[in-house]
Amino acid sequence: MNKILLIGRLVRDPEVIKTNEGKMFSKFTIAINNYKGSKEKTVDYVPVITFSKTSEYASKYLKKGMLVSLVGRISTGNYETKDGEKKYYIDVIANEVQILSSASKKEIKEA
Repeated sequence: MNKILLIGRLVRDPEVIKTNEGKMFSKFTIAINNYKGSKEKTVDYVPVITFSKTSEYASKYLKKGMLVSLVGRISTGNYETKDGEKKYYIDVIANEVQILSSASKKEIKEA
């Protein structure tokens, strides 16, 4: 089973991309705070891709700084650079996105 649930803040507005076939998808990144102990905080930046209706929703309603939850699956892959170096990537393919809170000016600066 490949299913993931994440909650985080949008780092920037979603980027909408149209394929040569006329299909639309959107890409965005969410920041997820992780706390280690009482003071140390790290942040994970997770790339997210949405398709079809979820992409339409994301492009229309999601904005930088918003707190969102999403349900989807992990997608991995690799490619080779022009220099012959192999690169690996991990994306989350979200099929459900829900806005949990809007972004205040303070939250936008911190995202």
